[in-house]
Amino acid sequence: MTNLVFWQNMPTHLQAYWIRSLAGQDGVSVRVILESEIPEWRKHMGWEPPDYGLCSVMVGITPKLADTVIREAGSDAVHVFSGLGVYPGVHRAFVACVEAGYRVGVMAESSLANGVQGIARGLRGRIRYLRFGRRVQFVLAIGEAAPAWWRKIGFAFDRVFEFSYFPPGPLSRETPIEEVWPLAGTRLLYIGQLIHRKGVDRLLHALSQLGGADWKLVLVGTGQEEANLKALTEKLHLANRVQFYGALANAEAMCVLSGADVLILPSRFDGYGAVVNEALCRGVPVICSDQCGGRQVVEMDPAFGSVFSTPSSLRTAMAKWISRGRRSEEATRSIQAAARCVAPESGAKYFLQILSHVYKTGLRPIAPWKRIRA
Repeated sequence: MTNLVFWQNMPTHLQAYWIRSLAGQDGVSVRVILESEIPEWRKHMGWEPPDYGLCSVMVGITPKLADTVIREAGSDAVHVFSGLGVYPGVHRAFVACVEAGYRVGVMAESSLANGVQGIARGLRGRIRYLRFGRRVQFVLAIGEAAPAWWRKIGFAFDRVFEFSYFPPGPLSRETPIEEVWPLAGTRLLYIGQLIHRKGVDRLLHALSQLGGADWKLVLVGTGQEEANLKALTEKLHLANRVQFYGALANAEAMCVLSGADVLILPSRFDGYGAVVNEALCRGVPVICSDQCGGRQVVEMDPAFGSVFSTPSSLRTAMAKWISRGRRSEEATRSIQAAARCVAPESGAKYFLQILSHVYKTGLRPIAPWKRIRA
């Protein structure tokens, strides 16, 4: 029996499905220990408790609970922790495991900052590595920039593995919400917070310079920049082509996504941007910035979309995908087939291959989205 324990800060649909896929396999037992329930600000974004399937799930990491879980899991268990010293309860359990000499891995994106903040977080990461890192056997580095960041703070190349989010494809009850969209024109969609870091203002400026192109943009989400972005749409004369749809539960947001022609993630920085994978699993191509960790999948196949780095390249990408018009069923099926590399089952298989390499005699696996497709 392979005993796996995932120590995480909160329930998330971005992790639940590939972890529950592990629990559905013969000879694998999975526990998920959560520091807290979904916080209110995430609930306002539409997050709901996910279904962890056959996993044993517990909420509230106390020292007593941590000791009990670690003892019951046994000395051969593999413990995977979200972040390195980021969440107090998770970190206490991490320290207990490394001090006992148990099998330990870390799963996280890269540091969410540039400039002075980025330097400070890099320094904190280096200090944590010096204190604990030598006893961590593997790092699941989520996003394009993450492997380099984890190596930079001290981890050896052979302990860092490219990783991703592995969201589910369309659920049986998921049908496109057609009333959101006009009958004609290319359907453009943004899902996420309306904050400066997400770069929605960059998207609006690019659209304002595309002349008479036929498109409609829907923005799903809320945030502190919402009023400023609404004012910007008026200033750029886009108000009749841009709809602010507010926050939706994830299931509803996925229904809107299923009807889109292109998803845009124009972030100034995003450790990953998991909505990228959610879009591809539904056959929706993506335009994202080169500062999004999710670019690692978008760049796998030209049919998956475009990655931009400048205002000019954003305009070029927008013009290209808008000119293609409505998404065809053939294109949808092709993208969905190729995007199986980031399906939950693919993530579970890849994770077990990593464990086989780290603890047994398996070859070092290649990330599914980096493999050459037949």
